[in-house]
Amino acid sequence: MHYFYGTLIQLKPYLVSLDEFKDPKNKEYLTALLTDFEKKILEQEPPEIEKAEGFNVTYLLMARHLREVKHLYDAAVYEPAWQKLNATTNFCMACHTRLFKPSLGSGATGLIEARPFEGLKQESSGISAGSAKDLRDAEFYFISHNYLAALQIYDAVIRQFKPPAAGSSTVGVAVEDLQKIYERKLAYFARVKRDPEGAISSLKDDRKNQNLPPRIRENIQTWIDKFADWKKKAASDYARVSDEELLKLVKTTGYQELTGQPISGGDPYVIDLLWVSGVLYERVFRTPNSSAIPEMLYWLAKIERDLGSIHIYSLADVYLRECVINFPKSPIARQCLNEYELGMKQKMGPSSPEYINSSINLMRKTIEEANKPASHEN
Repeated sequence: MHYFYGTLIQLKPYLVSLDEFKDPKNKEYLTALLTDFEKKILEQEPPEIEKAEGFNVTYLLMARHLREVKHLYDAAVYEPAWQKLNATTNFCMACHTRLFKPSLGSGATGLIEARPFEGLKQESSGISAGSAKDLRDAEFYFISHNYLAALQIYDAVIRQFKPPAAGSSTVGVAVEDLQKIYERKLAYFARVKRDPEGAISSLKDDRKNQNLPPRIRENIQTWIDKFADWKKKAASDYARVSDEELLKLVKTTGYQELTGQPISGGDPYVIDLLWVSGVLYERVFRTPNSSAIPEMLYWLAKIERDLGSIHIYSLADVYLRECVINFPKSPIARQCLNEYELGMKQKMGPSSPEYINSSINLMRKTIEEANKPASHEN
């Protein structure tokens, strides 16, 4: 894992910038780095993972995921490759969050606590908010799941925000940057930490800055109201309900009314989806032998896809594929395959790379073979 982290540091400029990732001048360097990355992951499974029940499966999924990143990059399908590369750290969290303890400030048990990767400093002062570099650093911390370090920068940017003076040539933080910051903050408080009280406190501090654009201030109040409603309903209790009750909750969030298109971070409903996806994510990795896992994977993927605009670490396609490969006899496996195909068409257009088509054909064959009537020999 030390190698993985070191490579992540090398990839930092390209993880936070799609333009840098697809710039031809970086092609040779990134090709070599991704090739070595894939090779090391495939050839050197750490002994602590190899011996730990359940962890080696996640590690193998990560290896397969990196192979797809490399295929896409080689084929010059840059944006999907970049998105998948950013999603790679979610596999880290699939292992690093297997040891559960109370979420900070929530008082509920069994929730994921965000813990920073070693080696990343969390300085509480000296942040000079307002530059593009600050936001790039924050994005890297967020991608690396060092949420506390990212949050410090995000908060500093928001609370020190001032629109440029008329006629000024100074380039500061744009309104679009503020929106992205709030997408990250909502993801942290609603999905990772699942802490409505902490969210309300942080958002109220943000709203004290009278220089924020009116629309942002209106959104902040909407989010505060939404988190307050969540707090009244004691939503965190759903982390302890049965699998069947959890799936019922997912289906009654109103999700089925969505169009299947990514929703914006300004939509208050995004908080519901972030929270539900967080509970589902935790449940999938905590109860891998549950009979409800295939359906959980299906719904987790559906929600993740709609959160695509704010979740740079979404793994929707991975969940759908594993639903098919690991549970081909499940009644929902065919729906997982259909959603996977739809996702590939949306990402790749009408001409998907051959390895994607081969993967879909393999998944289809897996379902057919698993559901063949048993032969009766005389």
